[in-house]
Amino acid sequence: MLHRLLAAMFIVLPSSALLAGEIRGQVTYKQDVLPGVRVCLARSDAAPGECSKTQFTNKKGTYSFNGIDAGVPYIVKVLTDASLAARKADPYPEYGWEPANYEVQLVSRKDKISGIDFTGAFNFSNFQAELQLGGSDFPELTNYDLENDYVFLKVYTVDSSNTEQKLIFLGQVTDISKLLIEASLPLSATQLVYELYSATAPQPVVVSISLSGTG
Repeated sequence: MLHRLLAAMFIVLPSSALLAGEIRGQVTYKQDVLPGVRVCLARSDAAPGECSKTQFTNKKGTYSFNGIDAGVPYIVKVLTDASLAARKADPYPEYGWEPANYEVQLVSRKDKISGIDFTGAFNFSNFQAELQLGGSDFPELTNYDLENDYVFLKVYTVDSSNTEQKLIFLGQVTDISKLLIEASLPLSATQLVYELYSATAPQPVVVSISLSGTG
């Protein structure tokens, strides 16, 4: 009897409750819809490239995020990635997107926000230069006891306006000989920056390398 009651309670739940808190939009290029575009929903305080949810646009170029928390500021954007693997899987690696992102916030979990649309545009500055880095490219690593210390490496690029960081790598380094970073650099990047953090050192090491004239 209890199982039947629970089943009945589930059946009568309105579909709007299951889909409460929705954000939807479409991605296009001129008059064409763009399927397979990866859209990111991220909290406004999230780290670069970190998403609460991701969706690929369907054959109509549309996407939707359901079950969104109310009262939380979110950023919606087309997710791009500097890694070679991600770019090989991206059907539009040379596209730029307008707008760059949306800031959205639901007042209640019943809100449905539509029209969060993006327009693609072919952008020559999005062409990438391939990059491969190994342990020897970070000479400061030899100053650390990697076996007994926690050493983290962060690598990113900075664009010409110095307003956006493009994260390439973030992780712990345990063996210099096995460190291999493969990425693609946007031609708009002017600096490659890496930072070293250690559990035993009070201050991180920050090194900036100019990329002017590369590519």
